[in-house]
Amino acid sequence: MRVSIEGKADPNLKDNNGETPLQAAAFRGVQPIIDLLLRHGAALKVKGFGGATALHWAVDGQQVETVKLFIDKGADVNALDDEGKTPLAWAQKRSQEMSWWKRLDIVSIGRLLRKAGAK
Repeated sequence: MRVSIEGKADPNLKDNNGETPLQAAAFRGVQPIIDLLLRHGAALKVKGFGGATALHWAVDGQQVETVKLFIDKGADVNALDDEGKTPLAWAQKRSQEMSWWKRLDIVSIGRLLRKAGAK
């Protein structure tokens, strides 16, 4: 990936499923790739599969540190996916699907989003 980015490839280019590299890295919380993509122009506002932003994907992947980073970098905490759902709505849905003892990260993410002004 480094060769492609440094070779001036578009870091916002979507694959056949509509997924951008930033969204894939955000879901997995791969910080070195996230940092590289952001340095080379990957945009937090770009929507991919299902109209979701990288923040939506970080929430779905339960990546607390990535969510913090995106909020600090100005991600829209009220961005809507194609179904009209915000990252906070994704967090709430994810929380409902999980056993209570596995909810710590998703609860932390919900708090971060609310503190940042999510509705």
